[in-house]
Parts: sequence; structure tokens; C-alpha cells
Amino acid sequence: MKPIFQKLHDTFNEHYPMSPEGWEEGFRRDAFPLQEIALWVHAAEVYRAHVTEAMLPEKRKDVFGVIIGCMVGGVHESAALEDAEVRAIVEAFIGPGPARQEGA
Repeated sequence: MKPIFQKLHDTFNEHYPMSPEGWEEGFRRDAFPLQEIALWVHAAEVYRAHVTEAMLPEKRKDVFGVIIGCMVGGVHESAALEDAEVRAIVEAFIGPGPARQEGA
């Protein structure tokens, strides 16, 4: 499990500064640690798929924010990302929504 905590630290440290040990301790306190770990691993995969080193920090921050919004069922808004980028992140995290009707 320790490599997972290191990967979460490496992925999210810019936005959520937590040591690998801190990640581990947090999960140990969770009522459902395996589900929570799986959720964060999925979040890390989606994050890494949608950011690059060349991306501006504001955009990386908004990618993180959209993912957190998905995790807590909140709003998926962004000032730095285009609507299509937000939709792509949400779809990568939770799957595509219902098909839109023509003209809607």
C-alpha cells in the first residue's frame, strides 16, 4: 500500500500538501478505508490524464477542483478551463451523462 500513498502525495502535493504518511494515517481513520483509497486512486488517474507539466498552475488547480467537486457531488465550475475541458474531466471521473437531445 505504501506506493499508493507515495503516488497520491506525488500527484496532489501541489494542491493538497500531505506526506505519504499523512495519506496513510488519514485512510486508517476512515470508516471505509479501501473504498476511500480506491476513490483517491481514481481521482489521481483522472488528474494525471488531464494535466501536463506545461499547463498553467491555475488550470492544474481547476482540474483538481473539478475532480474534488465530482468526489463530493458538488459544482463543477472553473475559471481557467473551457466548458468542454470540464465536461471531459467529469466524464472521465463519473462517466458520460445522459445523451442530449438534438437542439437541446
